[in-house]
Amino acid sequence: MVKFGKRLAMSVNPLWEGQYLEYRQLKKELKKLSTPTGSDAEGSSSPSSALAQPKDGHARFQKKLDSEIEKIVLFFLTKQGEFASRLSAFRAQQLVATTSSPSTESEIETINALANGYRDIGEELVKLLYYVELNATGLRKILKKHDKNHKGKKITANYINSRVESNVSHLQQLYHDEGISAIIASIRAALDELRTLQMQVSGTNHEAAAATLTRSISEDEPILNRISVARQRLHQSTRYAKTIAAQALIFDSDLSDDEEEMLLKTIKMQKPSPISRFLNMFSTFLYMTNYYIVAPTSGEYATLLGGTAALSGVIVGMTPVASMLSAVLYSWWANRSFRNPLLFSTVCLVLGNLLYALALSYNSISMVLVGRLLNGFGGARSINRRYIADNYSREERTGASALFVTYSALGMSAGPAMAAVLNYIPDDLRVFGYLVTIETSPGWLMFVVWSVYCVAIVAFFQEPNRDARVCGVLNSTHTIQVWILGFSPNFFDFFCSFFAKSFSRYPFDHHIYNKCIIYAQSVVWIGRNSTPNVI
Repeated sequence: MVKFGKRLAMSVNPLWEGQYLEYRQLKKELKKLSTPTGSDAEGSSSPSSALAQPKDGHARFQKKLDSEIEKIVLFFLTKQGEFASRLSAFRAQQLVATTSSPSTESEIETINALANGYRDIGEELVKLLYYVELNATGLRKILKKHDKNHKGKKITANYINSRVESNVSHLQQLYHDEGISAIIASIRAALDELRTLQMQVSGTNHEAAAATLTRSISEDEPILNRISVARQRLHQSTRYAKTIAAQALIFDSDLSDDEEEMLLKTIKMQKPSPISRFLNMFSTFLYMTNYYIVAPTSGEYATLLGGTAALSGVIVGMTPVASMLSAVLYSWWANRSFRNPLLFSTVCLVLGNLLYALALSYNSISMVLVGRLLNGFGGARSINRRYIADNYSREERTGASALFVTYSALGMSAGPAMAAVLNYIPDDLRVFGYLVTIETSPGWLMFVVWSVYCVAIVAFFQEPNRDARVCGVLNSTHTIQVWILGFSPNFFDFFCSFFAKSFSRYPFDHHIYNKCIIYAQSVVWIGRNSTPNVI
């Protein structure tokens, strides 16, 4: 694997040389801290100078790092200003082109020139995004290298905390791209308007347009896609830098740079299998089908068992009552596993439908009610939602939530539709010697379906690797540092000490205490990063 210093040197834009993080120079500064010079050794006879020298060296390193960050951020802002000025000039030309009525040929030439100008800005913007990503990675690595080489003088947590919490900070600008968002929005809007204008001009005079048109403006411009990819990479890099807000900035880590990059790739690769995702979604479809399939025949079923048709509402309503109770259990259980609660809920549904189907043979309305109660207790929708929240990326989550609602709606429609089809079953059909009627057929059908689904869960559903996910963002064997995502060090210390004192009077497992702290950090991190950037 190529060392980061070499990768940085190979990736330098010649036009921007001198504006990148001086990674090699900073590494030399670190070596100076580790290897005192001869003059330092001679002066070390004085105890006070021996103590002051390392402290001054670390302070010089931080000052050098501040200077590098300032250089990078000022260049970043300067380029944004240049892009904004060029965009402003192009937009003014575009406004003139849309309001005036010159010849078709000159109009198309203007459109081509403006479109190429916007594309050029987009190309440079892609390079700028890569520039920021590269320097943000370099900053993270040099801080990590410092703490690894000087374990008694770790500065990462305090350095980041003091700069981020400051009202005036260059470091904050490195991870904020609101200006980039505005530039992207302007390019997108300008190209959309030019495309509309191009279509109007082409429609007016096809021959002149064909003669002068060099390149059409597509709705899905390649440069916009490239900007989107570059920005997504930057967000992944800064999200991982925020994972330093859950790892290197909160937890001490002794991983090397190569091991760290391999860890990041491992985290990205740990996605649930497509079959597991499908089974999770299909669970909610089957449950909603099971919920509504008995509605058309439940009144007649109650009458056959000696009750009244009014019991139909009770039979149908037993399921949601039980699902309210089971939601509490499944919410707790889903913190530990997905496969086991899904299996348990499926077994409840298998037994519930079997009781519902056998109730007529035993002339017991109680079996119907207990069966429907078990069906409700097998409602795993809280597990399905939690699975989506935990095992889909932020980009995938909106689509997965929409798919979840779609599966639910399809199940609500499929239930009554299947009940209508079951009206055509033969009169003498028997299963295991038990007579199958129109009233009991929904129970028998769902019994078979849920049994097959249970086998599919056992055979194909893969439990997400929770340990690997946790290790991807923290190393729980190390000490928790004081910097935590928006909380001040004093507040976090107060929270930890209060939490420990509150439980000190009871037999207490410190492993559980550490887990509770980890969960608290996770809640804060998720809350502060749950809103995606809007282009």
